[in-house]
Amino acid sequence: MVTVGIEGWRAVPGEGPDFGGVGARMAVTPGAGRGWAADPVLVFGVEAVEVDDGEDRGPAFVAGAGVRKDARRWTLQAEVLHRLLTVEEEPVNGVETGRDAALWEIRVAIGRILG
Repeated sequence: MVTVGIEGWRAVPGEGPDFGGVGARMAVTPGAGRGWAADPVLVFGVEAVEVDDGEDRGPAFVAGAGVRKDARRWTLQAEVLHRLLTVEEEPVNGVETGRDAALWEIRVAIGRILG
């Protein structure tokens, strides 16, 4: 089973700067319908990540894995996601520069199945 969607997220406010993102995401459930207690899920996507720190960022490439449990009217999913992106920095001697950055996320989502 393949699920494709668009999502937006915002980090829980804390000590650091506010950040969030929006992007397209695909979740592949290769073991769907096999009667397992929970199905494995592979997640891939592309996001735009915004951080309130004044730096520009390129697109974030998302990859992750987790488990998913579907019932008649709801779904429960737990994942670990890794976002890899480039933070653009000031040019040095006229050459554009940047550094790689990574964001890790552990998430649990509960969904309602409509229809």
